[in-house]
Amino acid sequence: MIMTKLPMLLSNLLWFANVISAFQVDTVVVSRGVVEPFGFFAAEENLTANCVYDDKIILRHPSSLNESDRFYNLGNAMLKAATITVDRINKDNCGVVVGGRRYAIELHSYSDDSDGDKTAAVTRAIVNQSNFLLAGYSTTLANIQNPIADTSNRISITAGSSGASAHAASRHAFGMLPPSTTYTKNGWLALKAKGAKTAAIVKDDNLVACGEDEAAFHGLELVYYQENAPVNQTYEVLEEAAYQVSLLDPEVVFVCLRGDPADWVKAMRKHDWTPKAVIWGGGGRFGSDDFVERVGSDAQYIMGMASWDKSLPPIKDAITGWVPEEFFDFFQSAAGIPPAYQYVAQSAAISILLQAAVKAGSLDDTDAILEILQTESFSTVYGEVSFDENGQNEASYPLLLQYDMNRTLQLLHPEELRSGNFEMVYPMPTWKNRDCTILSNCTETGGGCGVDGQCTCPEESISKGIGETAHCRLPPLEEDMTYISDGLIHLGWALVVIQGLVSLFLFAWTCRYRETNIVKASQPLFLHMVSFGCCVLSWTIIPASVQGDYRYLQDPETRQETDLLNDQISNADFACMAAPWLFGYGFSIVFSALFAKIYRVRMIVASAVSFRRTRVHVKDVMYIMVGILGGESIILLLWSLISPLTWEREVILGDEYGLTLISSGRCVSDYSLVFLLIFLGFNLFILFYALVLCYLTRTYPSEFAESRWITACVISYMQILLLAVPILAIVEGNNNVAFFGRAAIVFLMSMSASLLVFGPKMYALHYTRSEQDEADLVTRSKIFDRMSAAVSQKNSDRNDATVSGLNQNGNRHSRDSSSSAGMPKNSWAMVGYEDSEFISKSITGSAFFKSSNDSTSDQSTEPPTKRSASISQIEPIEEGRNEQAPSSKRSQSEKVDSSTRSNSANSVDVWVEAASDSKPQRDSASSGADAT
Repeated sequence: MIMTKLPMLLSNLLWFANVISAFQVDTVVVSRGVVEPFGFFAAEENLTANCVYDDKIILRHPSSLNESDRFYNLGNAMLKAATITVDRINKDNCGVVVGGRRYAIELHSYSDDSDGDKTAAVTRAIVNQSNFLLAGYSTTLANIQNPIADTSNRISITAGSSGASAHAASRHAFGMLPPSTTYTKNGWLALKAKGAKTAAIVKDDNLVACGEDEAAFHGLELVYYQENAPVNQTYEVLEEAAYQVSLLDPEVVFVCLRGDPADWVKAMRKHDWTPKAVIWGGGGRFGSDDFVERVGSDAQYIMGMASWDKSLPPIKDAITGWVPEEFFDFFQSAAGIPPAYQYVAQSAAISILLQAAVKAGSLDDTDAILEILQTESFSTVYGEVSFDENGQNEASYPLLLQYDMNRTLQLLHPEELRSGNFEMVYPMPTWKNRDCTILSNCTETGGGCGVDGQCTCPEESISKGIGETAHCRLPPLEEDMTYISDGLIHLGWALVVIQGLVSLFLFAWTCRYRETNIVKASQPLFLHMVSFGCCVLSWTIIPASVQGDYRYLQDPETRQETDLLNDQISNADFACMAAPWLFGYGFSIVFSALFAKIYRVRMIVASAVSFRRTRVHVKDVMYIMVGILGGESIILLLWSLISPLTWEREVILGDEYGLTLISSGRCVSDYSLVFLLIFLGFNLFILFYALVLCYLTRTYPSEFAESRWITACVISYMQILLLAVPILAIVEGNNNVAFFGRAAIVFLMSMSASLLVFGPKMYALHYTRSEQDEADLVTRSKIFDRMSAAVSQKNSDRNDATVSGLNQNGNRHSRDSSSSAGMPKNSWAMVGYEDSEFISKSITGSAFFKSSNDSTSDQSTEPPTKRSASISQIEPIEEGRNEQAPSSKRSQSEKVDSSTRSNSANSVDVWVEAASDSKPQRDSASSGADAT
């Protein structure tokens, strides 16, 4: 008993080992038509027909079940065809009857990952547990599976292989497709009839179809034949082949490629070459939904060879009962895609195996089944099928089909089976014409696509674009470049000219009156700097008015930028960066002069308050000017080197065809905002510090510090800048408003500085009294405004120099500064204005002091009492008192003034008695009137 079952046990163990080997790599198994032990279909299959079966026929096959597989789309569709065929047989026909016994059909599919090694492992595992095998979906995989089936005495039938090698060495192997050597015959015949004379063949090396001698056999000249081509050629290889073929420009190209069919189409497109006909002679899965999905709209008018079409004669399948058109509708309803010939061949393969078993009357008599397969004909949905001595379909020749404009297959050859009135499209449209027809708006805009892909338009319209951009349109509107209007540019230049003339006039006026007291008090060097700086500041308007086109030249048809640089754009780039340089330098020159002037006076007066002798030269404050200009230069230089402003034009509005209607240009850079904030912060800091100095010098003599007008100028600048930044940011999109705002701001800044600095001086010089009277009046009312001090003088031997002033009788005295060494320590503040001749003159000629009674009896050797240093507590001088002085005193005073003016170039040291904490006591002689 044990010995009789030992062979079966060994067989099961071998099968189990093969299964373990096959399933080492996550093998997926899909079963269909599984029968329960009681003879009914498994409920989960939803096929609960009221059929009772005696046994089952098991079909097994490797298949592509993983979406990542290379041939998943093809393999999955063929599996779908096999599944609906099994369901049809089991559900509608209650299986098949073989030798008086009813059999259900079970289909088991095993994942092969589209890999040859795994296909071999799976086949070894399932071959002895199957009644029949369904072979792979390509010649390569069939060559692996068929020898294993032949060794195990199992019949294998292939639905996707046309190569003779897959069947020649395997007696048990059969193929549903006709031999590849006859595969392209109808294609050659049809094209010869259309007048084609030259051809090229592009193929994988292992494909028998598209043989080299086929063109000559059918009367066409073969101008290109791809020899020693690799299997599954890459796009790069095909792109080079397409280039070589395009140079020869054959009328017809036969393509036999296993790889992605879209690669060859893209290669032809890249070289803008369209042959009159492209015929898929093998591989590429022509006719399948996968082919259309990969190639897309370019599948239009491509021809190819196939062995089935729904328009074939309505031969009824002996097992399923389908005719071609019924299967087409059934498959499309179940799978959602139209069936390709490979899918129909898979269904017919199952039908043929079952027909042969029924005719043999047994599943175990393999030889009888083989003889029937080799000698008889079978009615299938695929047509009448019989096999030749090599086991391949003896169908006369495959069909020639062509995709129409809707990418629906139409039968062309044989003529007796042609689809309705459809005629071969030869030559097929160019790629640009197809793009125009399918992708463009040419027809929607009233035109028609020409051979060159351009749109033929009505008379009132013009043709634009080519291919997918082709369209008809009315003459396009001119692009609005939003340039600054000419009127505003002229206005801006007029403001520059006005400021330039004003600055030139002020410069000349300063030179003309540089020897006058008022101009000297304001220091001519600084006045020159202010006038020049205002002029430079106004030059900012000039680069602000410069405008540019696009950085790259435009295509006149599409208005799109090309790769050609616009030579004129460098002018706009230069102007972009010139504007901040001119503004920064103009601003710095103006304010460094005002800043240095007020800072200089503050140093002098501060020394006077602390009773120190100080000489302040122009060079002593020149470092302030250099520092401001240096800081401005560093910021602008870093800006220019790191992130310079460049001219860029952006599209604001375009039409539906991509033509630009409105564009705007401006100066931009990656870090422009950062540098702009640094630039503004630096200048605002200068303004703020200038305001602080103006506040500190608000009580100083106006003729020295001009604090009132400088303060007004600084506040004006501060207000303009603080308001200008947000306003310009708001109007940035409007070029006219933005330019006007910039020009107005720059002009206001330059003109306000000019008027506030020079206006008061010109008015005082040309519209007040004589220069000497003016100097006296200005000195009394402004230079020593709110100042009064009691000056006591000792009658001693140390009077080699006198202090300027008047005694109670109105006599003016002067003391040489050289006598200062003889004065009591810390009693006098000595202030030197070496670089301002006017100050010397003013003090010497017009400084009148209140003093105590200078009678001899009142003289004291003690130093004057030190009084409060607060300038605000010093009494003002009443100029009326001076006018009432006796003529003798006035004459004496004028002599002293004249003498002092003659030595105005010399530095004058002024001794001023410190005021006491309380007002000086006046004696009876001076109580009635103030002495000046």
